[in-house]
Amino acid sequence: MLPGLAFASDSITVAPPAQDLFALPNRRDHTDRIIAAVIINGRGPFRFMLDTSANQTVLAESVLQRLELPLDSDTRIAVVGVSGSALVPSAHIDRLDAGALHLVNVQLPVLGGRVFDGIDGILGTDGLENKKLSADFINGQFSIAQSQGLGAPLRFSVVSLQFLPQRTPSQRLLVVDGYVGHVRTKAIIDTGGTHTLGNRALLNALNEGRSDPLAQSDTHIVDATQALQPATVGRVPQIRLGESNIENLTVTFG
Repeated sequence: MLPGLAFASDSITVAPPAQDLFALPNRRDHTDRIIAAVIINGRGPFRFMLDTSANQTVLAESVLQRLELPLDSDTRIAVVGVSGSALVPSAHIDRLDAGALHLVNVQLPVLGGRVFDGIDGILGTDGLENKKLSADFINGQFSIAQSQGLGAPLRFSVVSLQFLPQRTPSQRLLVVDGYVGHVRTKAIIDTGGTHTLGNRALLNALNEGRSDPLAQSDTHIVDATQALQPATVGRVPQIRLGESNIENLTVTFG
């Protein structure tokens, strides 16, 4: 595995998805996640976390009762997280809408656990083809709209993204080339992460040749499959992504 990162985002709440373009003032989520308003089978809105590293939209167990939907234990779907994997039951959805994102007649995995505290599901990248995601963290606005093929406005910093090579369409991950300190990296852009993550290869590369290794403290990482793994926390001097610089950032290494 290449050294990598996963980037968290401030919490944004969107308007009910009756329009293709929507944005409302920010209401902070307790773990600073981007929260989209989602309509399922004509009911809602439900609170879904936007996760650009999730290949598929996921339902929380708690939302099934509110939707009066049966759990299909015979049709199981494989879910892979940063810490573990699981084969989980699913539920059939006639229609799911979030702005310009529309899923019709889909079977979605169903999960529970601490990751779903305060939310009804995870909005993945399925259905985001030819869509434009816009997040204004200063003014607290977020939108999902049809892409018009236009470039970013002049006030935006530009970071070139690509899909991780050798992945099938159902396993695509958004990555960007950059530097963490002096170490060249490939970073996964993950709006579902509550903390910036790095792997052990990155930590070892950052500490190589240093007389004063990065200060570390013990912690753990948990993902949507509820799998835990031990980790350590350290502060890196600088991260460079395209035209953007992030300084003095705390990173969790696992």
